[in-house]
Amino acid sequence: MIPQEQELDILTKCYLELSKKLMKEVKGLKWADIWADQLFGTQGKFPFSFPAVFFEFQVTSIETKAGGFQEIELIVIVRLCLDSYAESHTGSYNQTSALAYGRYLNTIYMALQGYSSSLFVSNLDRKSHGRQTSVPYVYHYAQGFETRVIDAAAVSDTILEVEEGVSFGVEYDPTLNQEALLNEQRFDVD
Repeated sequence: MIPQEQELDILTKCYLELSKKLMKEVKGLKWADIWADQLFGTQGKFPFSFPAVFFEFQVTSIETKAGGFQEIELIVIVRLCLDSYAESHTGSYNQTSALAYGRYLNTIYMALQGYSSSLFVSNLDRKSHGRQTSVPYVYHYAQGFETRVIDAAAVSDTILEVEEGVSFGVEYDPTLNQEALLNEQRFDVD
């Protein structure tokens, strides 16, 4: 069971949104998870199905904005893992199934390149792509996408919500003009 939205940290929200998107748009994917080196130490008995995608999030900078919001620059690494048992024998040259990893990589790229939402405030932009260290008979490729997200978890709800009709004691004065401001006249506001 997924906790309430307000209880989730920003990176979990990123994972949930992107994994849902890829599982829907990349036909044939069987698994999505957070990357935790799942390929290693399993002696070939993987606790997930192939093809699988794994997400890793690397924060490159954090800037606190007015009101306590934080703008986070983020690299989203999407790892594709695909077994190659059937393609690793004599006569497998140019088999369609042996080349499937390329289709998956391209479909992931097309689904995420330029993607934005209310969570991702800048378009995802692929900045890296390549083969990764793996175990025998597993294709392991990663694509890195840069983006920005806004984390408002530490912002008080009272800052975010302003009641309609609340007066702050400041009213528009049509007699106030630029000349008075240029002469450095100060005005008290009740």
